[in-house]
Amino acid sequence: GPGGGTNPKDREFLNPAKYEIVLFDQRGAGKSTSSAELENNITWALVRDIEVLRQGLDVTKWHVCGGSWGSTLSLAYAQVYTSRVKSLVLRELRFFYQDGASRLYGEEHLALIAEAERHDMMKAYHSRLNSLDTNISQAAAKAWAKWVMATSRLIVSTGAATQADIADFA
Repeated sequence: GPGGGTNPKDREFLNPAKYEIVLFDQRGAGKSTSSAELENNITWALVRDIEVLRQGLDVTKWHVCGGSWGSTLSLAYAQVYTSRVKSLVLRELRFFYQDGASRLYGEEHLALIAEAERHDMMKAYHSRLNSLDTNISQAAAKAWAKWVMATSRLIVSTGAATQADIADFA
């Protein structure tokens, strides 16, 4: 993060008839505050936030699921709170942004990135998302969000990808 927030449709990744599904927006993402803010948005603070949530819900052990940055965050949580994790369900970052889905879904996410930087799309987007120039950071956020909305589900609703053009969403 920060990135897109949770959506009730995210429950479709799991079986709500079998699992009690808890969705949350990490710091700087979705409905959390402050929106798109990186200050104090540190991996280990986010890991602690997850643990505070688990304790608040009075859950002894749980299955932890994460996609995009959430997969990295889930792994970090599992390393620190091993005894609290039943299993991990992860979508891998490099496959999604560099060496897999990008080959299946075309090159839309490449538009903002110079040819010389395309060998490391995560690094290239990171520099743009953290740019002090809001025109650059907003363009990158919108492109990133559009890519995620277009590729993270098997069936994409017609309105999903257009949400990425909304600055507060991206």
